[in-house]
Amino acid sequence: MITRSNGWAWALGMTAAVAAGGGVYMSRLAIEADRIDDHAAALFNVSQEFEHLIPLTRAIARLPETTENDPRLAKEELQRITTLIRDWRGLMAGPDRRADGADGAAAAGTRLSDAAWTRSVVEAAERAQLLVLRHPRSTQAESRELSEAAQAALPYAEVAAAQTRAEAELARENLRFVALGWVGLIIAALAGTGFGLVRPMARERAERGETIRELERRMLHGARHDPLTGLPNRKYLAEHGARMLAAAGRGGRVAAALHVNLDKFKAINDTLGMKVGDDVLRRVSLVLRAETRRGDFVARVGADEFVVMISEVVTLEQLVSLAARLIERIGEPTVAAGEEVRATACVGIALAEPEKVSVDRLLMNADLALFDAKAGGRGRYAFFTDNRRAEFETRRRVANELRDAIAREQLEPFFQPQVCARTGRPLGFEALVRWRHPERGLLTPFHFLDVAKETGLIEQIGEIVTRRALSALAVWRSMGLPANRIGLNISAKELRDSAFVDKLAWDVDAAGLEPRNIGVEILESVLIEDDSDPMIRNVAALSAAGFSVELDDFGTGHASIANLKKFRVNKIKIDRSFVTDIDTQPEQQKITRAMINLAHSLDVEALVEGVETHAELRRLRAMGCDAVQGYLVGRPMSEADATAWLKAQAEHDGAAWGESQESDLLSGGLGV
Repeated sequence: MITRSNGWAWALGMTAAVAAGGGVYMSRLAIEADRIDDHAAALFNVSQEFEHLIPLTRAIARLPETTENDPRLAKEELQRITTLIRDWRGLMAGPDRRADGADGAAAAGTRLSDAAWTRSVVEAAERAQLLVLRHPRSTQAESRELSEAAQAALPYAEVAAAQTRAEAELARENLRFVALGWVGLIIAALAGTGFGLVRPMARERAERGETIRELERRMLHGARHDPLTGLPNRKYLAEHGARMLAAAGRGGRVAAALHVNLDKFKAINDTLGMKVGDDVLRRVSLVLRAETRRGDFVARVGADEFVVMISEVVTLEQLVSLAARLIERIGEPTVAAGEEVRATACVGIALAEPEKVSVDRLLMNADLALFDAKAGGRGRYAFFTDNRRAEFETRRRVANELRDAIAREQLEPFFQPQVCARTGRPLGFEALVRWRHPERGLLTPFHFLDVAKETGLIEQIGEIVTRRALSALAVWRSMGLPANRIGLNISAKELRDSAFVDKLAWDVDAAGLEPRNIGVEILESVLIEDDSDPMIRNVAALSAAGFSVELDDFGTGHASIANLKKFRVNKIKIDRSFVTDIDTQPEQQKITRAMINLAHSLDVEALVEGVETHAELRRLRAMGCDAVQGYLVGRPMSEADATAWLKAQAEHDGAAWGESQESDLLSGGLGV
């Protein structure tokens, strides 16, 4: 029987026993506490790594706004990005990151370094640094592309930072939980109070754990979904699409993919603002969801691109009906931010026969079909065909070879002379690109220009031709040869670059030339009527800077007279189609004479392309044509041959053409 006195003895004995065991436990507790403390400290450092990515990402996202408002500020912004990258990488390499007890930090760091979105931010940042070196050759298109990548990564960086901070705080709580847990045990032995001190901590710890799990769920959802529309993204499409195709194959069903692309969506952003553009994208996502069945899958895969995966196709008419319905619904007028907006779309359709195609190949086929649909105009759809695949493989091979050609400097300008129609004096050259293919020989743009436009290589090719043509003109002028100017062909993509005029002026100045020595040749067909389009602003800026603005292939585009009135055009280049048979066809004569007279009435120079015979030349001179270009004067030639041609012309000392001299001077051009 336990009495009061021996009860105290029992309590003291129990306390002593507990304390004796506690000595061993406390030494272990100290080791565990140190480990948890290192763990928490390392996790806090990793959370700082995430947090350092956030300002870096935001800085990249602001690049388009910076370069558009003042391209010269871009260099300062990009240098700031360089500093942010250096700070972030210094943090990543810090000694605390390699702490022995930082197992959880190592796992978090692995998530940081392995995450696709983290790599995309770092890669974008590294590309941003390259823009510093290229400034002012950095382009608005490049900065906008980097911005889109950064904006997509930003929510993930923010969630990851919050998650890692929460993990670090939980590690701190673990330290308190373990340390005070022993105290609670002693109190329980002495006072029989149970673990009342520990239970609130356990609840708090459980709540923090739930917070972390919620952050993980948000992070997973963000990694698979588009933040604007809430639709699955390309990554989720690849995962779920593969499962859909596997299920269709097992069931002997035919699946399909529809690639939906909005027409001229950039014009909506440029004219009405990005907020209206975002509203349009949200509405399109709702239309796609409403028009598809349960079991189908809708994803947003690009700025203005969506994919609809169909789980089972019964008839082709089903796909035709769906595509037509999507085009019709998307094209319905809607009001966004007080503005009526009409969007149009094209659809590419590809079928997946059971067990014959991967999800990547199916999406690629749908993309090829979309290309055919867009070639037919707005609001069209098209099906993929095997012939289209063969054509694609050929074009892909050409694209790969073209990239190698750029790296190996196989592209070069050829020069076709332009002369005064009345005197025969050289006026200058048009620079035309040629590809010295190692196997196929000298290739004209006919063999690769379309591929260059599709792959975005057209800008690089334009830069190569521009720099080398300007260099050639500078050399000829230093030699005292009669070369006054160079005509450069400018693509629509280059004209849409807000920094294009500054870059061209930079190159011209670096070559020791002046804008008046340069003719900027623009296809009339690429000009549009919208004054807010960057292309229109650039044309006006070119003229204001002193460059000669020249409409190429004049007469083949739309609203020719309107374009002459709208832009300060210095020269029109009448297309060769109006020269053929001009010496025998009265209708051709009337049309060509009318265009020349129109140009002169507006104080615009008229040059005629494609002149090949003496009879054509005499007829054009009688009409008052100012300048001519064509095989009769000279074929496109290399820089060395152009130098020889100029020297031959210099020997004539600019003598005026007479009927007796005309044949000798012009036929001399054919011999080069």
